[in-house]
Amino acid sequence: MALEPSDPLERAARALRQEEAQEPRWLELSESIMTRVRGISWPAARVLATDAEGRPDRDGLGSRTYVSSRVVRDALRRALTTGQVEPKDIDLRVVDDHLERLDLQLVATYAQDLQEVGSWARSETLRVLDEQLGPLPDLDPDTDVSITITDLHDDDARLGAD
Repeated sequence: MALEPSDPLERAARALRQEEAQEPRWLELSESIMTRVRGISWPAARVLATDAEGRPDRDGLGSRTYVSSRVVRDALRRALTTGQVEPKDIDLRVVDDHLERLDLQLVATYAQDLQEVGSWARSETLRVLDEQLGPLPDLDPDTDVSITITDLHDDDARLGAD
C-alpha cells in the first residue's frame, strides 16, 4: 500500500496530473497554482501600524499595534486584481517593524494607457496601506513605492496564468 504524500501541494499536483488524461488542463493550472502557493507561503513580518495622526503609540503606556505583512499583501492583491490588471509580485521591505519600501509588479492587458494603470495602482496601493497600517510618515510614496508593469496580455483570460 502506497503512502499518500503529506504535502498539500504535492497531493494537489498529483491529483491534477491524474486528471490530465480526462481533461488536459495541467499546463494551464500549474503556474496559477504555483503563483498562489508562493503568495500563501511567503514569510510574514510584523509591520507597525499608526493611529490617525501617524503615531505608533496608541496610549500613554506605549501600546502598539502590528499587522502581519501577509495581511497587507493579501489586501493589496485583492484591491489590485481586476479583469485587466493583476499583481504578479508584491514585495514589502520591512526593517525593524517599519515598512520601508514596497515594490509592486503588475501584469496588464493590452489596449490600456499604462500611465493611467500605474497611477491607478499607486493610488490604490496607498489607499490600502493607509487602511491597513494608518498614515506612514516615513514612507515617501514617490520614492519608496515602486510600481512596474512587467508583462502584457492580449485578453483578461490569461491574467493569473503567468
